[in-house]
Amino acid sequence: MDTKATAASSQRRSNRSRLSAVSPLLVLTAVMFFLARSLGAGRAAAASAKVRVGSEVDFPPCALVDEGGQPAGFSVDLIKAVAGIMGLPIEFTTGSWDTVWNGLVDGRLDLPPIVAKSPERHRLADLSVPHTETFDAFSDGGTELAVTVVDPNK
Repeated sequence: MDTKATAASSQRRSNRSRLSAVSPLLVLTAVMFFLARSLGAGRAAAASAKVRVGSEVDFPPCALVDEGGQPAGFSVDLIKAVAGIMGLPIEFTTGSWDTVWNGLVDGRLDLPPIVAKSPERHRLADLSVPHTETFDAFSDGGTELAVTVVDPNK
């Protein structure tokens, strides 16, 4: 194999590697946005030209308010990136978790940046495929840590 062919083959592998790292996240996020708009959250979007996003003020690193009073955080950045790729105008409002959740349920908001799934919440809103899964452990400060795994789908 000549040098040009080897370099081109190496470049293709490098590009595939970069794409394989980014593609699942973009696809999953696009699915999240599509489902949120087309299922339950789409009811509120139909009456508005912009996708109305409600963001918590104090849930770092996912959702918070920066020094300038603007929504920030991983989930906020993810929504901005997907909306930019899809050409969707978005409008953020901020508030406590209760304000954001009630805004979604009441149809005043189309999308929150992050929601932990539960059967109770699923009865009130159509929830998309998660873009992030987390697991929590709590300790009382003692020397032993008892871990209980809870299935959020039950």
